[in-house]
Amino acid sequence: MNFLLGYANRIGAATISGGSWLAGAPASNVGTWALADTARSSNALTTSTKLRINHGSAVTARVLVLVRHNLSSAATVRWMRGTTAGGSDVADTGSVAAWAFTPRAYDGAVYDVPLLQTAQTSAQYDEIEITDTGNGAGYIEIGRVFVGPAFDPDIGQAYGLRDGHTDLSTVGRAHSGAQWTASSRRLRTAAFTLPYVTLAEGGELHDIEQAEGITGELAYLPHTHDRALLQRYGFVGLARELSGIEYPYYKAQVKALSLEQRA
Repeated sequence: MNFLLGYANRIGAATISGGSWLAGAPASNVGTWALADTARSSNALTTSTKLRINHGSAVTARVLVLVRHNLSSAATVRWMRGTTAGGSDVADTGSVAAWAFTPRAYDGAVYDVPLLQTAQTSAQYDEIEITDTGNGAGYIEIGRVFVGPAFDPDIGQAYGLRDGHTDLSTVGRAHSGAQWTASSRRLRTAAFTLPYVTLAEGGELHDIEQAEGITGELAYLPHTHDRALLQRYGFVGLARELSGIEYPYYKAQVKALSLEQRA
């Protein structure tokens, strides 16, 4: 199974502009922590639904994810990296369908839009072009952007991984015995083991955990060979716990990870 783990989200330190966004829901909101603080375009015209990210100096990245969005089934997204504003001289995904599979509902609060470059690159500018002129809402809305480098181990996840959900809903019972329910979000989860990690890879994971802990965003990107599976099971989340790196082999390690989707 091909697998990447995005880390060190660059968006919080970047300057965000481009397109046409509401004064009360500006483009800069894709860099705020709260997913409810969305950026909302003034209309659905392609010229209005662009995002230009200026990091101030060159930063490494391979992964971009749009979180808490309202992109329709016909939407496309293009991610470019350049040495100049709006440039694509460093990397370019080309236009990619926002939806790689047909879900029961095209719900961007559940399914993120992940885009991957073929390799890690270094650039000062990221440009996101969204084309969704037929969006029924008449605008584009995005709660958060993740853009950062990726951990790419030689050997991916072991069999036995678990994809699941944490249901935030509650079920109560009245004195009469009648039940009442309060439905809420179901956050996706993933628990897995990397069964053979080189010493260099183990050192990288150790540094990632040191930097991100349980409060820093991680982009869980399984099935990178299959965009439909990647979108269905992948998510931007947080580590549920930090487990130690094990040393069961000569010059090799084992690492378990447990992640939960951001709310």
